Amino acid sequence: MFEQLLLALEANEDGVRTRSDPEQLHDFRVAVRRTRSVVRLARRHLPGDMARMWEPEWAWLAGVTGKPRDLDVLLEQIMVTTQSLPPETKSGIDEVIEHVETMRADSGVKLTKALAGDRYGTLKRGWRVAVLELGSNKGPAGGSATKLAGDLTRRANKQLLRRLDVVSSASSPEQIHDLRKRTKRARYASELFGSQAAKRAGTIVKRSKRLQDELGEFQDSDVQRRLVAQLVERNPDLSDDARRAAQLLIDSFEKRHRRARCRLDGQLARYRATITDG
Repeated sequence: MFEQLLLALEANEDGVRTRSDPEQLHDFRVAVRRTRSVVRLARRHLPGDMARMWEPEWAWLAGVTGKPRDLDVLLEQIMVTTQSLPPETKSGIDEVIEHVETMRADSGVKLTKALAGDRYGTLKRGWRVAVLELGSNKGPAGGSATKLAGDLTRRANKQLLRRLDVVSSASSPEQIHDLRKRTKRARYASELFGSQAAKRAGTIVKRSKRLQDELGEFQDSDVQRRLVAQLVERNPDLSDDARRAAQLLIDSFEKRHRRARCRLDGQLARYRATITDG
């Protein structure tokens, strides 16, 4: 499992470095997130200092890939949003896009340097050694693979249920974002261990993905609003057309954010029912 995730990471490295396809950065980040999720869920089953030593390094890698991915998604959303804006906003939108593309290029350079650096190289080499040692010891401690798979999926869903009980449409963006991370963790556990765990794993994956997408709408619109607001604040030389276009984008993102918040209670109630029935 860990080895497969590491191979998926490496398969997308060249695309991340060359920025030839935004989806390769997405797939790279998915491999990182899945690795982090399994490490957190299986911490008590892992030998020695494996989790303590490498978890901070995986968190670092998630951090350095976050900004480039946010800007990729922002560019995609600007293209979608401009379809509903008046034609006279085009020149201003084009200027905003040019600035976002510059931000993306700058973040891409930093990411490329990070992937070429010693820290990333050490992470891959050290993690591969730890995974090989784990395999030579016949996997994590704690019983059969079936028992372990069931334990990890139950733990992920238990953690998610606890978070569902305290999050509502009135919660802060940080609390809702944390719920999204818990939802991803539950989904990843079911995807990775579903064949060995509960028969309902397929249903959990489908419904977790749906909730994750809805929570993503809330999170992404908030991130996009803040990124465009920062762009305006940090570029005093923007033309008046670009400033007007940026404000239209911010207004659109804020509307999406409010709509997502209004839908949240119903979505959480429906999801809670699907994973607690039966």
